Amino acid sequence: MKRILLATALCAAFAGSAFAQTATDAATESQGNSPIMMDRELVGGFYTDDTMTEMRSVDEMRSAYGALTEEQRETLRTQCEAEENRGTEGTALCSQIMTF
Repeated sequence: MKRILLATALCAAFAGSAFAQTATDAATESQGNSPIMMDRELVGGFYTDDTMTEMRSVDEMRSAYGALTEEQRETLRTQCEAEENRGTEGTALCSQIMTF
């Protein structure tokens, strides 16, 4: 009987940590991949490549920001405020945008 209880406790302990890892990964992915920050038409001009991994120079980013409509700039600034509050991947881009 003790073996069954011990085995059950071990299974529960390992299953709980595996579930917690999966839940955390899913939450991080959904926060880091907000639709606005992945919109190539809106933010693609801030990056040097199609994968949007390497940012352009500050002057080029400022130019790309100036090329956006006022509505797009407001949308981007609003999203950046939310991204900064969550501490997601978008904060590198947002830290530049918020200075323009």
